[in-house]
Amino acid sequence: MTDKPITLLEAERALIAHYDRLVKQDGNWDQPFLAGVGPEYFQASPRLLVVGKATAGWSNVEEPVTAEATSAHSAAFVQEPTAGAFFRHVQQLALGVASGVDPAAAARRIAWTNLARIGYAGGNPAGQAFDAQETLCRWLLAAELDWLRPDLVILLTGDYRHDLVSDFFDGIVWEYLPNAGHDAAWCGCWHGVRVVWTMHPQGKSLERLERERRAIAAWFAGTRNS
Repeated sequence: MTDKPITLLEAERALIAHYDRLVKQDGNWDQPFLAGVGPEYFQASPRLLVVGKATAGWSNVEEPVTAEATSAHSAAFVQEPTAGAFFRHVQQLALGVASGVDPAAAARRIAWTNLARIGYAGGNPAGQAFDAQETLCRWLLAAELDWLRPDLVILLTGDYRHDLVSDFFDGIVWEYLPNAGHDAAWCGCWHGVRVVWTMHPQGKSLERLERERRAIAAWFAGTRNS
């Protein structure tokens, strides 16, 4: 596979086909992941896209896997109020960015994707497990950004695939996120899209996460109105 322009539909089909080949060789692969888009995302202002690392143990769609079933499962998951700490944080991020919206409405306006698309042995793929899918991951992220046209992208990926993030968002002049309370959050502008790159919320204190959410909302509002 080479780095070339590819439509979202082509990328999704390529991922499913790639998964079918991988799982025939090694049953430790999790089912593939595709972006989940809330039912009110395209009507929302602003549009928020959250990017995570990978879906460890993602195996909830009946075989044979289809792009439609996978996307629908992702969209339902991101709106689930009991889906776990990651999604509670994501829903609170959406609430902070879209002022005046109730929590249920904010959840319906989120789009969610990941850097890696096929987990391995119930964990985030690394080394050869990521190398086997990296080109497809890049294709999909590019196609999803073109389709979703977000106003704000929040990367909750920390150091995971640091090389991919740096290369993909080439050209951003990263700055520390003002008032985040720590030096592990950066922000910048990429082709007119505001981008925040920070740590995954797992293991972080509620106080730290709340302060970071306020900092993201304030920075986004300030840059959007400037």
